[in-house]
Amino acid sequence: MYYIKKLADELWFVVDVLEDAYIGARYLIRRYGEREYREALKFVEGIFKCIGI
Repeated sequence: MYYIKKLADELWFVVDVLEDAYIGARYLIRRYGEREYREALKFVEGIFKCIGI
């Protein structure tokens, strides 16, 4: 769990992008850049690695 907290603290802006994307997928049309995509992917892969997926 420490790793997840550390990852979220370091990449707090990615959590914001993922939250925005989740809400926007239902209600808004929004495009994301390559950099946002790569950072979000790295964050999610880190979380998956931490929980054993």
